[in-house]
Amino acid sequence: MKTHQQLVELFTHYMEKSCTPAERQELFRLLADPSYEEQLHQISEAYEAVPASGTVLNNDTSLAIWNAVRNDVLAPSVPVRSLHKRWWWAAAAAVLLAAGFGAWQFMHPVAGTPVPVAAQPTPGPVRSGSEGVYLKLASGKAIQLDSLGNGQIADQAGTSVMLQDGNLVYAAVADAPVLYNTMTTLRGSRFKLSLPDGTKVWLNAASSIRYPTTFRGNERKVMVQGEAYFEVAQNKEQPFIVTVNHQEIEVLGTRFNINAYSNEPVMTTTLLEGKVKIGPAEGTGKSLILQPGEECVTTEDGQKTVNKVDVETAASWVNGRFYFKSADLGMVLRQVERWYDVRISYDKSIQAHFSGSIYITDDFSEILKLIAFSSNVKFSVDGKNITVKAR
Repeated sequence: MKTHQQLVELFTHYMEKSCTPAERQELFRLLADPSYEEQLHQISEAYEAVPASGTVLNNDTSLAIWNAVRNDVLAPSVPVRSLHKRWWWAAAAAVLLAAGFGAWQFMHPVAGTPVPVAAQPTPGPVRSGSEGVYLKLASGKAIQLDSLGNGQIADQAGTSVMLQDGNLVYAAVADAPVLYNTMTTLRGSRFKLSLPDGTKVWLNAASSIRYPTTFRGNERKVMVQGEAYFEVAQNKEQPFIVTVNHQEIEVLGTRFNINAYSNEPVMTTTLLEGKVKIGPAEGTGKSLILQPGEECVTTEDGQKTVNKVDVETAASWVNGRFYFKSADLGMVLRQVERWYDVRISYDKSIQAHFSGSIYITDDFSEILKLIAFSSNVKFSVDGKNITVKAR
């Protein structure tokens, strides 16, 4: 007997034009099997309960799409059940087409039963660029960057700080003193800055980075909280070091991502290019070397595990997209909280895992619809406070 997850994924593969010939044949077999009628009907009801904005479903549209699916998938030798008994499955296809494949790719659940969203949320769209981003100078003065245009925003004892098309840039004279600045992003914001050595840093939502206005001595050291992606300028004589959660990550020239949010159960360092060494920030302890395509997952008690990862998706958030692979519901909801600046409470007994992707700029209500469809949950919304409960 096929699970709900298998039914959803099979149809998704067809809609994304990625199914194999065997999957196409299997899809038809299930559509013709009366024992799956109730499950397919539930899928249809979930879609109809949360249609995409402006989508109007009617029997003519549903039947037209159903005919397209049927004509493409069906084998001539297999009998077809009456179409009027399957109009609701065509309706599900209609919604998928109307909503667009990008939204549907948000997540493919590992398990769960679809349920409707209890109420529609009202939070605004995700902020981008410098909105909700603050720079704290060495003097203690805080500057909200979204209130400023291009040009110099500060001069700190010979170090010029400039804003250029949403990117913070530093330029220091040779004898400028070493001062420290802190960049902080609020929920729903992200930012890019260029450090004094030319290293590029993308700071994710609800994160911060503390760094010197000029690098002196035999190392380049910064401190991170939250999530950041680095493209480090090469300098063999001056290693680049990131201090985060009692760890030090040392590099020469590389591309890597750090996820170290305080409300996540683990810290993850992912290497895309080059080489990094991970060790304790203080005292003695074992260090390990990451190779490209590897990630180090560190638990709260300091245990480390190295895994192989897909480098194409490891830092995809920089380009506005999140990928999930067997992520639990809590992890997905915490990402949603940070990006949409909402507060979500949920029943931690809910067992659901997700694989798929979400575009950061997707409409917030569509995200909740997909979560509701994919899991045995329901939402109640009160402004920016969202409650998730088991169905």
